[in-house]
Amino acid sequence: MKERQIVAIDVGSSNVVIAVGAIEDDGRVNIQGIASEPISGIDAGHVENSETAGRAVKAVKERIEKELNIKITEAYAGLSGDFVRCVQVTDYVYVKDELGSNQITESDLEDLDRRMRSVKLPDDREEIIHMEAIRYTIDDKVVDEPVGSYGHVLSATYNFILTDRNMRERLNQCLKKQDINVKEFVPNAFISHLAVATDEDIEEGAVIVDLGGGVTDVAVLLRGKVRHIASIPVGSDAINSDIRSYGIPANYIENLKRRYGSALTEQTTDDKIVFPTRRGGPKSILRRNLATIIEARLSEIADWVRREIKDAGCGTKFAPVLLITGGGAEMQNIEFLFASKLGIDDVRVVYPEYGFTDNMTDHITTSAYATVASLLLY
Repeated sequence: MKERQIVAIDVGSSNVVIAVGAIEDDGRVNIQGIASEPISGIDAGHVENSETAGRAVKAVKERIEKELNIKITEAYAGLSGDFVRCVQVTDYVYVKDELGSNQITESDLEDLDRRMRSVKLPDDREEIIHMEAIRYTIDDKVVDEPVGSYGHVLSATYNFILTDRNMRERLNQCLKKQDINVKEFVPNAFISHLAVATDEDIEEGAVIVDLGGGVTDVAVLLRGKVRHIASIPVGSDAINSDIRSYGIPANYIENLKRRYGSALTEQTTDDKIVFPTRRGGPKSILRRNLATIIEARLSEIADWVRREIKDAGCGTKFAPVLLITGGGAEMQNIEFLFASKLGIDDVRVVYPEYGFTDNMTDHITTSAYATVASLLLY
């Protein structure tokens, strides 16, 4: 079991989370431990101060090592930020007519894949961290399984996920200083569905909205493929900052949002919330004002999500389910706001639940762990 142990690390703008799991014989992941630590020096996914960020990584690493009596030396690391993006590229090859039947073989598919791997990026600061065929056509007809079909021209549209190599290297060096070798950098948005979406969701159409602290990751899926990803540079930290401007101490804000906050002002009463503070006497805010702040920021994020769904190019008949997860998802009425803003009927707040052994609830108690849970599954 020890050699099948896996470690995932999610370095967010608010917290760094490390999860340790082991792969069972049936393919499910047994979560052995999760630890989280507040972090500074990360701004919307960008490593701005490797020393302060490194201290948080060191603290959470040492804590989970002590808890599980292990030594962490390598991990899969998530990448998130506006420096991660995707582009779709289409290319084609002529089918080899070796048997005189124009039947497409694995060799034709490999030729097309080689052409795609030789694609030159317009910006040398970027690098490809993932590429995948999302659609095949033969003589302009879309097909699900090209091998074995017949035709003269095999074409494919590939989804390329790109990242800024400097931003990726900053995170790499930050982790390396804590003696963590990164096995692979994984775009968070690309794998965000693994722990929260059903096979039916992924096949029929789904939009995953992962509300983090500094970044909201968006993924659009259809017919079992990730069609589009994006990292919106606004997250729940922006809501906290707006609430802070009302003179609310920072250490009270998160509890205030979860206990009294709402994403819909119209469904909120106008009573005053009063709470004691350690200095300066009691503080107060109208519940309606709190909801107004939250609704404004979430509406901004919803507008971003609408644009990303359009950019995915899934067509006018695309009718996805919208799955909201991440640390910022636990907000009253958030489903109704996104449903109203995006015109999507089926909107759900979801938690990691798929692909794990039965003891997962011992470790995952919040949707804030959705990203690191999906990294383990990946």
